[in-house]
Amino acid sequence: MEDSVFQFFYGDYIGEFDNFFMAIGYDELLATATPLGKANFQIIKNLNAGIKYVRSHNMFTGPQGDGRGIVDAGCNPIEIEHNSELKFNWDKMDRVYDVWIENGFTPYVEFGFMPPEFTTADAGAKYPWKYPPKNYNHWRTLIRECVAHFKERYPNEIDDFIWEVWNEPNKFLWMSGYFEGSADEYCKLYDYTLAGMYDVFPEGNFRIGGPALAGHWFPFLKKFLNHCLYGENHATGDIGAKLDYVSYHLKGGAYFNTPNMKKIIKNLRKHMKFLKKFQKGGRIANKHNNSAYLPDDVEIHITEMDPVVGCARGIDDLAKLEFRNTAYYPTFICYMATLFHYIRCNENYNIKWVFSDNVHFGDEAAKLRIFSGCRSLTTAPFNANKLEDALQEDRIIAKPMLKSFQFLNEMQGKALNFSNREDYAKKYVRNDVTCLCCISDDANVIKLLISNLNPKFTDEEKKKVTISIENLPSVWDSVKCEHVILDTAHDNTYSAWINLGKPLQPTTDQLQTIKEKEALSIQKTGTLPVEDGILSQKISVNPHSINYIKFKKR
Repeated sequence: MEDSVFQFFYGDYIGEFDNFFMAIGYDELLATATPLGKANFQIIKNLNAGIKYVRSHNMFTGPQGDGRGIVDAGCNPIEIEHNSELKFNWDKMDRVYDVWIENGFTPYVEFGFMPPEFTTADAGAKYPWKYPPKNYNHWRTLIRECVAHFKERYPNEIDDFIWEVWNEPNKFLWMSGYFEGSADEYCKLYDYTLAGMYDVFPEGNFRIGGPALAGHWFPFLKKFLNHCLYGENHATGDIGAKLDYVSYHLKGGAYFNTPNMKKIIKNLRKHMKFLKKFQKGGRIANKHNNSAYLPDDVEIHITEMDPVVGCARGIDDLAKLEFRNTAYYPTFICYMATLFHYIRCNENYNIKWVFSDNVHFGDEAAKLRIFSGCRSLTTAPFNANKLEDALQEDRIIAKPMLKSFQFLNEMQGKALNFSNREDYAKKYVRNDVTCLCCISDDANVIKLLISNLNPKFTDEEKKKVTISIENLPSVWDSVKCEHVILDTAHDNTYSAWINLGKPLQPTTDQLQTIKEKEALSIQKTGTLPVEDGILSQKISVNPHSINYIKFKKR
């Protein structure tokens, strides 16, 4: 295979590489308040992963959660008095949100699902949380009281909260969806959610959106956007509904598939093409004489983006899911973050946030063995024989997956343009190697992130990469180089565990040996000359690897 060549130009910037990928999600909300949940978020914080937003299902579900996981997940706050008066107990929710906020994370509040006291589901329904409410005014009251409580409890953080209505309300392919109602009923739920928000923020100083669409089921999205722009608001009777962003999900396949990066990029573009119909001059906006339309820079929130679905499945269910333990998964995240940044720069997509739905520590714990292969940033505790005990443990290990966010956090800065960007933009995932080059705000550090990802789990081919950074000012006469590597052999907790013989109950010394691989560590250092304003570097990268190289001005 030919060398991958990247020719960057100092001073020619293509946008800020910000923290748009620093967002995570999961299902088991209530489990956050257990010792295991707290330990999970403390590790993410302590390892400087830079996560900004956290999103979770099961805000209002009952003790059974959404019934798709094993952990008791719901935080239903409703207490109905004998006189049928609604009362609320926020204790469970407070314990969860306190963990997030005390560790420096910002809630991305997903309103869902339906509390058992409100649901229109028949008695005995398998998933009563999926159904619309019996009384939409009760739903509005729930939203109002919940948001008012958050405003009082978190006055310094509330302005940064983002609000989303439900999760995957549409049916798509084999998936039944998370909402047993029509698109019109979802729009009504959205309107009454808005009404509850306006009860607390009458000036509209909050950010809300939806519909957290599964796949590219555009008939549902079309009805929702038509409603928000041109429809009669169910709660107010006015035309239209506040919509600050559009959210949807991108997946690379079913859990039994090999992750398909081309599919993710293809579906991203399908969504953007569809949204153009609602922008000024677009086909649907024109039908309404452009009386209302989505802005050209409409915010896109991809509130789930994952290699494959099946968060709760592990290697006991399917051996190939071992990739969630290896360097493959973090390489996927860094690879996609690089591509998404180039896409938003090349094609003017305002991709504001991308969430990796990979904090399923409860599902991992339910497997009762470490490195079980669920979609989780951390392992299960290693000395519990049942889930109830596992949730009370805090001795866990960061998987290599967490390294992706550590790298991305290091990379923030102004991204440099490169010579074959237009050609590269056309190919995207035809290249196994991506490279991002950023400069620090003080212009004293240049950073490279090289991700080598072949979709095949069995890839064993090394790649040669040639990089040059040109037009450097004369003050860059030479550089100090620091090189951090994540692959099978470097900085890898899973490999360290394998090298110790895969102990299911590591000793104290073994645990320390594994945990030494959690933080980023410099493997190589040196100095390089800058000749005629050009800094050059040639390296060979291992399969499924991330190479982070920092050049400091000497």
